[in-house]
Amino acid sequence: MNPAPEAVRQPANDGLTTVWDWQIRQMTWITLLTTSTRWQAELMQQLLASHDIPTKIIDLGVKSYLGAGTPAALQVRLQDKWTALLLLSPPEDEQET
Repeated sequence: MNPAPEAVRQPANDGLTTVWDWQIRQMTWITLLTTSTRWQAELMQQLLASHDIPTKIIDLGVKSYLGAGTPAALQVRLQDKWTALLLLSPPEDEQET
C-alpha cells in the first residue's frame, strides 16, 4: 500500500471562470525499521494497515534469486511513529510482585 500525497481542491475565482487549484501537502515519512527480508516488512505493513496506518516499503538491495530475499525498510508518516512502534513492539511480560 503506497499512499499518494494528499491533494486538496481549492477554488480560485478570476472573475470569469472558477479555476481549481491543486495543492499537494507534503508528508514526512520516517524509516521505522529495516528487515533482512522483504516479506517481514510486508507482514508488518499488513498489521499497520489493519489499524489504518499508511506505510511504504523501500527496497534496500538488489533483488536476489533462489529465495534469499532482499533487505527492506518500512516507513510510516511522522505523526504515526509512536502508534506504529507500540503496535510492532513485543508484549511486555507481567512482573510478579
